[in-house]
Amino acid sequence: MVTRRPHTATIAYRGTGTKNPTTGVFTEGAETSVSISCLGQPNNSGRFIVGTNGDQLSYSWTLISDPFGEADNIPDKATVTFKGKEYKLLRITVYQKHLEIKI
Repeated sequence: MVTRRPHTATIAYRGTGTKNPTTGVFTEGAETSVSISCLGQPNNSGRFIVGTNGDQLSYSWTLISDPFGEADNIPDKATVTFKGKEYKLLRITVYQKHLEIKI
């Protein structure tokens, strides 16, 4: 039987922190991790994506996943654990029926 999303990845990130207006002490946000079922496609062709400042960024994998609720709230500093390695999240593109995650 063929599985549509045969791989599993974990996206980990820290929520938005808060600063106490009285003391000025910054408190970091809670650590959150989301486990997703996905299809991993390696970047064997050496393609790049364009970063926010115009730089060309090389990526290792494209992960195709079903949409999940937290996708819009994941910050740029998130990490993705996939196939036993940790990658930096480069971009999440939200489509109507799936997500495309570049790591």
